Amino acid sequence: MNYGREKTMLSDSFESEKETRKVKINISWVFATKVYIEILRNPDAKPDSIQEAKNELLKLAKWADEEVKE
Repeated sequence: MNYGREKTMLSDSFESEKETRKVKINISWVFATKVYIEILRNPDAKPDSIQEAKNELLKLAKWADEEVKE
């Protein structure tokens, strides 16, 4: 993901018997961060979802650290 932009692109694939298509959604990093926080707070969240949320937040933090250095 390119953290140098205000928005990020999320895509998901939907499969049906007839076709496969991708849907792209633009969301703000503020919204994405809120979603990641809710995943981390959810006691029923799957371990892989928790790990992905942590990884994405760490990537964003590393990008922010690099931007501050410049």
